[in-house]
Amino acid sequence: MKFTEKYRSDTLTLSINSEYKIVKSVADGYSDAEQVQKQMEFLVNLIKEEKITKMYSNNRKLKVIDPVVLSKMIPKFNAFLQQYNVEKHAYLPPEDFFGQRSMKKISKESFLNVEQEMFEDEESALEWLTT
Repeated sequence: MKFTEKYRSDTLTLSINSEYKIVKSVADGYSDAEQVQKQMEFLVNLIKEEKITKMYSNNRKLKVIDPVVLSKMIPKFNAFLQQYNVEKHAYLPPEDFFGQRSMKKISKESFLNVEQEMFEDEESALEWLTT
């Protein structure tokens, strides 16, 4: 499946597949509060502009996200996902213990009305999103 890169920073890459309306995020390390804010703004605009309905998150290299940042981000992101009809989220879990805790909180509280599945490999995750 082909993805077109739309955003890249030291800690996050965002790409889209226009045919299936999927945004793919690949995390790489720790993002501070300012980085998370900028990344979320770009992601939100990408979902709106491209009419994205599915998300794939490769969080293997994700490190902890500051709990204060999470507490501010999660309610806004959940409302946004509902408003723009994001239907499915497939993700690969972080290898890092603290990253796992951050991802668990995000998955549990941000994707309240979004069908979610955790996968061990990208191929299975993308297959699930496209069926």
